[in-house]
Amino acid sequence: MERLRKDGAADLIGVLKRWKPWIPPKPEQGFQQGGAFVFDYEREKDGKTLYRFYDPSTGVSAPFDDMLVAAGLEPLGREVKRVPREEREKARAEKR
Repeated sequence: MERLRKDGAADLIGVLKRWKPWIPPKPEQGFQQGGAFVFDYEREKDGKTLYRFYDPSTGVSAPFDDMLVAAGLEPLGREVKRVPREEREKARAEKR
């Protein structure tokens, strides 16, 4: 958090300006899953894993509040309202 407050993560923003999406050579490679981890390097030299989440399927991500709590921070404590696809598509069409 200190880095974010200090310079707004300027180096990360600089990298993202040059980022280009990667299209896998084989269609099945596009379904690789990810995950999220929280490590503690302050108290553990080798970095103790405080939280791990393996994405079970495409479009599923770790609950952000869970990661914040694992890192010793306060959860945001708000639910994300899911917007049905039809409503999202209608809103996009109206913007055009």
